[in-house]
Order: sequence, then C-alpha cells, then structure tokens
Amino acid sequence: MLQNPIWDFFVKIEQDASKAECTTCGKNYSLGSDKPKLQTVAGLKSHLAKQNKDVNAEYQKRAAERIKENATKKLKLDKSVAVSEPKLGQPSLLQFKE
Repeated sequence: MLQNPIWDFFVKIEQDASKAECTTCGKNYSLGSDKPKLQTVAGLKSHLAKQNKDVNAEYQKRAAERIKENATKKLKLDKSVAVSEPKLGQPSLLQFKE
C-alpha cells in the first residue's frame, strides 16, 4: 500500500497519537482519534489548502501522481487476471449444468 503524500508535509506526534505536526509551520493538527483506523487527514489537507498554498500545490501534484500509479497498477492487474476460454477436451462449467 502506498503512503498518502500528505505525510511528506506532516509528522505524527509520538507523545499524542491523535495529532500531527506540520513540517512547514510547526503547528499541531488533530487526526480525529488516537486509533489509526479512525484517523482522518481532512484537517491536514485543509491546513495546507488555507495556510500553505505553495506546499498545497506540491501535495496536490504528488496526490495526482499517486492516483495515476494506482490506476496503472490496477490496469496491469486486471489484464493479468483475464479469463481464458476452456481448452479442447477440458470440461467447462456449462457442461455440468443440468
């Protein structure tokens, strides 16, 4: 799994698992929970969009690259899992249908 590019601009605070620190301005922002499965980066994205426009542009670029990489990997996976026709002499599922 690829890591969200937001983490190029924030670091999690070891003493408080529910917060992350902006590497640009040093302020702390909530992740919503100290439990990883319940955390969100919406506040971090909002901070970049409102306070650090140049950094936000770089984040958006990296996020778009990540989406493109994921789509390319999915396409390659879909092509490699193509269903083949049964070979002559092999029973197909249709032959067992009554």
